[in-house]
Amino acid sequence: MKEVIVGVSDLETARGLWQKLLDPTPLSSFSTWQVGDGPAIRLVQAKENAPHGLVIVVASLPRAKAFLREKGLLGADSEDAATMDPSKIYGLNIRVVEKER
Repeated sequence: MKEVIVGVSDLETARGLWQKLLDPTPLSSFSTWQVGDGPAIRLVQAKENAPHGLVIVVASLPRAKAFLREKGLLGADSEDAATMDPSKIYGLNIRVVEKER
């Protein structure tokens, strides 16, 4: 797991609350915290407060794309990432990226 993305309706207020929760971990970039060796937590503006998505790291992006295609789950596809079709996974935004070498 590389990143957990949380949708929030009030980004400024949520950023302050998450900072209190995650202290002393500082923001690593705008609305993103890198918590130890675990996944980053990123806040994004959304209509409601709810889980928004995940970024998952895989060893082989071509193999992951082939698997998703075979299972009928492949959504948007680019050279450096693939997404699962949100309509097939309850609207979640799950992106798959290859492990950096």
